[in-house]
Amino acid sequence: MAKTEERIKELRQQVWSRRKRKIKVFSIITGIIILIAFILNTKRILTAIFWDMELFHIKTVKIIPESARPLLTGIAETENLGNLLFLDIHDLNNRVSKIRGVEKCSIIKEFPSTLKIMITLRKPWVLIERNWGGIFIDREGKVLEVPESHSFSLKVSGIEIDRESVAEDELWKLGVLQEIEKWYNFYNIQRYFLMEKITIIKPTEIILQEAESIRRIIITSNNIEETFKKIKIVLGECEESGKEWEYIDGRFRDPSVKHKTSQDKK
Repeated sequence: MAKTEERIKELRQQVWSRRKRKIKVFSIITGIIILIAFILNTKRILTAIFWDMELFHIKTVKIIPESARPLLTGIAETENLGNLLFLDIHDLNNRVSKIRGVEKCSIIKEFPSTLKIMITLRKPWVLIERNWGGIFIDREGKVLEVPESHSFSLKVSGIEIDRESVAEDELWKLGVLQEIEKWYNFYNIQRYFLMEKITIIKPTEIILQEAESIRRIIITSNNIEETFKKIKIVLGECEESGKEWEYIDGRFRDPSVKHKTSQDKK
């Protein structure tokens, strides 16, 4: 009889333990649901409170540099931006970055009511010549508006433009131009030859021309550093000997030089 009562007592304890676990699980789930509901409602309440609060309404938009402000007409107007707290600066950054002439953009919220937009403007690099005029591009090949003033004079022909940038299959030519610029300056070729125009006919024929002169240098798109190193030696020898030249063909292991003859000089 005693054993039966102990067994009954044991079973009742097991049932109660299972019931307590269920109650505990139920309590936890209920607590989580209540917490989530509280958070959601709190967010709605706070949004409702701050959304129309005048303190956080954007009143000032600082644009650096100030000269870039005309580019942002319609985008950075304070009445279109609303509340600084809830402004999506990532979306605004994407919109600004898509503007022609903008290279990159950084946006900072300055509470309570100021938005700061810092812009790096694309700079004209070369002028792509066309029969009807020219197109300015930056180093990434993006087409730019005609600048009000520019001091550079490097012109390039032989590059195709696709809508608002250099055509995708022509991008390799930008790399060639950058290499030419780099080693032309590194070896101080301008001391002997003032390059004004580059004509890219094909990878194995790139012509560098001088302003108001028939002098030209012919190179390929390969080993540009080594080519300019050799050309500098040739130019130095021409200067020392006093021999005038018409063109230097740097496509060979030893650059070929065509000197002006006495008849050419007349």
